[in-house]
Amino acid sequence: MMGLRIHALEQESSPRGSTLAALNLTHEIAPEVTMKALLRYATCITLLVSTVAAHAIDCRKASNPVERTICADEKLKAADAEMGKVYAAVMQQAGNDTDLRAMLVRGQKRWIEARDKRFADPQDLAGAPSGKALHASLLKAIRQRTKTMSEPSKANPATPHLLETALQQRKFLAQFTGGAFAGFETGCDFLPGGQELSYGCFSERRYQNRDRVCTLMDDWASGGYYQTRLVGNVVQGRLETVAACGDGSEGGSPCPDTVDDRRKANAGWNLHPGRPALAPKALPKLDAEVELGAEDTDWLHACLADSRYPQNTGAVR
Repeated sequence: MMGLRIHALEQESSPRGSTLAALNLTHEIAPEVTMKALLRYATCITLLVSTVAAHAIDCRKASNPVERTICADEKLKAADAEMGKVYAAVMQQAGNDTDLRAMLVRGQKRWIEARDKRFADPQDLAGAPSGKALHASLLKAIRQRTKTMSEPSKANPATPHLLETALQQRKFLAQFTGGAFAGFETGCDFLPGGQELSYGCFSERRYQNRDRVCTLMDDWASGGYYQTRLVGNVVQGRLETVAACGDGSEGGSPCPDTVDDRRKANAGWNLHPGRPALAPKALPKLDAEVELGAEDTDWLHACLADSRYPQNTGAVR
């Protein structure tokens, strides 16, 4: 019997903004090779592509205004090269964990896309820097990104904080069944303040336990941070929101356990949020740039463990 012949051409968008024709491999594989072995083969290809994609900007191929600005300045170019080295080192520490590696690639691409968008033309942002201040802000942003990736975990200094956070997320998620609606939908941007642009991420984080889905939504608008909590149930394959609270536009009123005594009278769960039912959507299960606080984990346990929540709290409107 003839062996199975595989021709693999992998292309992946580089975290530096260019497209890499990373591999062009042709191999003869014996017919007795198992599907598990083929999956390991594909995983190795993916991991190699991700590692190749970690290099700094190739200034011979600088393709947009921000890349050309970086290449024209020695300090910026050196900072970018250092960021590339740190990114590659963190990828190496992620080992063969494809979920961790995919998270790192996704996060770095997201940062670069935001950088290229905002530092090219920030004039649509009120209070954004310009001229020398914009140049200085770009240098600070690159160095801060490098610091974020290299920062060690307090619990385990040998592990980068980003990886430790993702591992803790995985541990937290293991307490619940998960499902088609669980995952992170994250958006990040550079926001103006104090004559510089600072990077921030905001997300809709869905946690699922059987047919119960509890969501934390972060948002930034008009210079302020807002959080909304949503409680939903999966009904006939769609997510129906049955309660909401929070400072965001969908919350309706402050969440009862997040306000002081002066605001208690106005706090409570809105049992008629009017949010359209949602179909399942494939979402990343890990995102270390969005962390949970103790207050969030306590709420998620209460929400996911009891199908009567929040009616059983008495704090409804």
